[in-house]
Amino acid sequence: MKFRNGQEITTIQAIGYWFLDNWVRFLVSFLIISACVVTYCAVNGGWTELIAYSNGLFIGGASAVLISALSVCSMFGAFDFISYFAFRKRKENGVEDYYEYSSRKRNEKMRNKLSFLPYLVFGLMSLLASIIINVVLFQ
Repeated sequence: MKFRNGQEITTIQAIGYWFLDNWVRFLVSFLIISACVVTYCAVNGGWTELIAYSNGLFIGGASAVLISALSVCSMFGAFDFISYFAFRKRKENGVEDYYEYSSRKRNEKMRNKLSFLPYLVFGLMSLLASIIINVVLFQ
């Protein structure tokens, strides 16, 4: 059993709480894919062609999967070195060294291990929809 705020909860409740904690990421991934579809259709003038929507879904899905991959890299600390020197964090008694900074960031990131999942889910769904539309159109 999982615990949230000292209370025992079921697995279904844990999934619900996870969705509520990550609703902004789900919304952002949906907006990224929607923006790619609208932009592709607007640029190519294909509002009436299904292939334009399929291509936009593919581009949006690939973008969301790329954001998911970058999020995984960030979770493992790939960008900590850049952010440490770009935004030097100061402590009360001096400058925080890189080891302290990276260990503090690692502890913060490990609280939400699956932050990349909304981008990956929507990206893969978009890619799958695009592939299905292409298969149906070009049979």
